[in-house]
Amino acid sequence: MGLFTNIAMGQTIPVRGQRHAQSAAGPLHACPCQPLYKLFGGAFRKLIPFFYYIPDKEIGEMAAETAQGVKKGFNTIYLKLRNDADHNVQVVAAVRQAI
Repeated sequence: MGLFTNIAMGQTIPVRGQRHAQSAAGPLHACPCQPLYKLFGGAFRKLIPFFYYIPDKEIGEMAAETAQGVKKGFNTIYLKLRNDADHNVQVVAAVRQAI
């Protein structure tokens, strides 16, 4: 049985199992005050792309909100549509025009 020392908490915890599991904990307790992204080699990107969500509203409101989302820099727009094909076609046409 090996020992795992948690420096941040000031505890020593017994670790049972294979030496691979014991050695896997090494990098985590070596730098306990570091964010995980630094342990994995640093930040990969500064921003994480996401989508702009438009809830089901009146067609004009959805088109106006879509224009706001595009103005804010979003590339992907998620539309909450109804179970009505005619209404959905009108919404998509208005949104495309607003973009």
